[in-house]
Formats: sequence, C-alpha cells, structure tokens
Amino acid sequence: MIIVNERKNQLVWDALKYDNYKQALQLCNKRLKRGERGDYLPVGLPSLSCGLNDADHAQALKAHVLAHFPSGAQKLEGLAEAKSLAEKDPAVTDPEILSLLQKTFDILERQPRTEPNLDQAKDLSVLLWDRALKAAPEVEHLARKCFLSYLQRQDWRNAQKVGSLLSLFCNLNFLNHCVLPSPSRAIQTPQELHLLVSIYLRQDNKDGVLNLLGSSNLGVSSLIARGDWSFVRQKLNLLEEQQRWQDVWDFCYGFIDETSPLPAESTESSRLLSPAKKIDDWRIWQAFVAASVHVKDAE
Repeated sequence: MIIVNERKNQLVWDALKYDNYKQALQLCNKRLKRGERGDYLPVGLPSLSCGLNDADHAQALKAHVLAHFPSGAQKLEGLAEAKSLAEKDPAVTDPEILSLLQKTFDILERQPRTEPNLDQAKDLSVLLWDRALKAAPEVEHLARKCFLSYLQRQDWRNAQKVGSLLSLFCNLNFLNHCVLPSPSRAIQTPQELHLLVSIYLRQDNKDGVLNLLGSSNLGVSSLIARGDWSFVRQKLNLLEEQQRWQDVWDFCYGFIDETSPLPAESTESSRLLSPAKKIDDWRIWQAFVAASVHVKDAE
C-alpha cells in the first residue's frame, strides 16, 4: 500500500512540477472520491507515522495544488480546503500534513492582495500549529517543527510562545546567544545542539553549522555531540555539498585508521565515537571513496 500511494503522490508532484495544475487537481479529486485510506508518504517529506487517513493527505495535497492556480477563485478554494483541515476535530497532529498545509498557507500569504479573503492564511497558519500543539503537547518533534516554522517566518511572538513549551524538553537560554560569534558556551545537551543546527540551516548558514560541528566544544568529538551519529552525517553532507574533498578525506580517514597521523579533530573524533560506528557505517566509506577520487583528480 505504501508503494502504491507513493506512486500516486509522485504523479501529483510531477504534474505540479510541469505546471499541469488541472491534471494534479484531477488526481487529488479522484483519490478523494474513492475515499482511500491507508499508509501515505508525501514525496519529499519525512515519514514519521503510519496507518494514516489518506483522505486527509489527499485533501491537503488538493489544497496545495489549488494554491498554485493563477486564478483567485481556485486559490480561495484551496484556502477553504486547508482551513477545514486546520479547524478539524480532532486537530491534525501528523507532521506530514502539517508541513504540507504550512507550505500551502505560505503560498497563499505571498499572493497579491486582490482577494482580501487570502489574508486569512497567516492566521490559519498560527491556528494550525496552535491546535496541533494543544492536542499533542508531549511530542517534542512537533514543538520543534512549529518553533522553527515561526522563526523562519520571523514571527517572534508565536515563536516565544512555542519556546515556552519546547523548554520542557531542552533549555532554550542558548537562543539568547545565537547573535553572538560563539553560542557554544550556552549549549548543554545534544537536543539543544540539534535545535541550533536546525536554526542555522533555516538561515542558510551552512558555514556556521560546519564551524559548530568542527569546534572543540560542540564538534563530533565533544562531550555533547559524541555518540550521536547524526552530527557526523550532517557534517559529511555539508562538506560534500561544498565540495571540500580534502576535508572530507581527512575527516573520514580519522574514523577508518586512528593509528595514522591525522588532524587533531579527526583523531579526537575517532577516539571518542563508538568503534563499531567508526568502521561499520557505510556512509563513512562512501564519502571516503568519493573524496579519494576527487583529491586524486585535483593532483
């Protein structure tokens, strides 16, 4: 069922990609008419739950498609579809639907104000997250996602409100230091570091993330980050994206052979991380091979 729905979703996204809005809308209406239920994985969005009502997802997709139409009438219809989900009882708490609805509201909010009713988009976006958090206040990932969404929109008032909830999971005092050259002294837990990395990425501050993950206080070898393999993968992804192949090679080599002379950071990361992780994770070998080829070509 998951594979079948993935294919159906991909058809909708492909139609949107080529501005074939009518076809995308027909595909959504067809699924809604059938009242399909089952597992659903929106293409490009992480799957964090299963056994979901596919009708809700199809409706969210339909709203998203309608928001892309050039006509104001279709945009208003999309707003109505999204509004019904934002006001639904029980509240929508699935992060996949929430992400799709947030993108829809963002599109509608950016439209020229030829249709006054589209002004509701911003308020509905706040309502969407507010009801979701009230329905599932214990879900850290949901609070984090909402918090980052408000930060990205520069909605400081609502970000502060959600921050109060998120502070139940981690200390947010470090956010007061984010404007400083080094917020590392305020970071105390891996959760806080993950949040700071997320904020930097939302700001497209990739160099800032690399500086954090390469520092002695917060790098992959630090007491805070060690043992969390996601930080290693994050650093590798960014180094590869920037094509810093010598840095990739040095970093990976530190995990593969800790007996050879290495840069201080690589030696330290090799010593502190789990030995099984160091050599068994294919991600390290994959990056090491790719970097070896690029470094050799550069010579």
